[in-house]
Amino acid sequence: MPETILIDPLSRVSLHLECSFQGMIIGCGTGFVIAQNGANYLITNWHVVTGRNPGTGQPVSNTGAADPDTIRIWYHAANCLGSWLPKTERLLDPITQAPRWREHPRGREIDVVALPLTQHQDVQIHPLNLSLAKTDLVHRGGNPSVVAGQAPVE
Repeated sequence: MPETILIDPLSRVSLHLECSFQGMIIGCGTGFVIAQNGANYLITNWHVVTGRNPGTGQPVSNTGAADPDTIRIWYHAANCLGSWLPKTERLLDPITQAPRWREHPRGREIDVVALPLTQHQDVQIHPLNLSLAKTDLVHRGGNPSVVAGQAPVE
C-alpha cells in the first residue's frame, strides 16, 4: 500500500508570476488566489502588475520596456499537484486600456492589487482561506517543511 503524504494546504497557495510587455518577460513575482462571491482573484503586489516602484512610480525593469500588458500565472495542473500549467491574463481592458485590477483606495501606497481571473481552465485553484487571519500559527522546531519549486520557464 502506498504511503500517504500529508501536504499543508498553505504550501499549495503561492503561485509564480511573470509579467510581460508584448511577449517579452520584464519581471516576475508571486501571488495567491482568493475566492470571493463566486469569483477568483489573484492577489499580488501593485509593483508586480505595474512594473513600477510604489514609492517613486519609476519603472523597475532595466530592460527599457514599457509597463506590463499581461501576466502569466503558473498554476498547479488539474489533478496533478507538482505539475505546473501557465495561464495568461490581460492586465489592461482591451477596449479602454484601463487596469483590470482593483487596488486599495490609497493606491500604490498600499502595494497590493486584486486581479479578477478569467483564464483558469484545466488548473487546480487553491484559494487562500481568509479565515486563517484569525488563527495563531505556532512554529515548532524540527517539524518537516516542504518548499515548493519554481515553475519551469519555457
